Amino acid sequence: MHLAGATFPQTMPNPRHAKWWTDSVQQLIPHLEPQDAQLLQDEIAYLAQHPDTDLPSGIIHADLFKDNVLLNGDQVAGFIDFYYACNGSFVYDIAIAINDWARTANNHIDPTLQHAFLNGYQSIRRLTPAEQDYLPTAYRAGCVRFWVSRLLDYHFPAEGEMTFIKDPNVFRNLLLAYRSA
Repeated sequence: MHLAGATFPQTMPNPRHAKWWTDSVQQLIPHLEPQDAQLLQDEIAYLAQHPDTDLPSGIIHADLFKDNVLLNGDQVAGFIDFYYACNGSFVYDIAIAINDWARTANNHIDPTLQHAFLNGYQSIRRLTPAEQDYLPTAYRAGCVRFWVSRLLDYHFPAEGEMTFIKDPNVFRNLLLAYRSA
């Protein structure tokens, strides 16, 4: 997908990246346990010191979870839900996908699935050394993005029949696992 979008002429900044995290956390703080508020603030400060702005970038899906990929047997047949597609670093997009595709039931990353995903990706597009170095930070950034999003959905639910609130703690727990690794 990253190579296919290389010649796409339109651009859109990532609507759910650093500025959005910072603004959203301010809205969430009164609703969070103190340790979660501190964790989010610390992590956002860390990510601000380690931006992904100098890494290879282009059009990214930014929400490539299992439920957004159509399969035909073992083959990818298509992608859906491009609502958050935007410009961003490719490694951030990869990290978001791995955080879902390789996550175990106890919110850790299965190294076999992680390596399989990375090897499959790199069979088409090699990660640069800078991207490889940044990958642990990108995993954490992906956790922050979806933890904040799910916290907003939990504390400020949208009205309507087609709403489903997902557990925000999935990404808090995964973030804690990355931070302790």
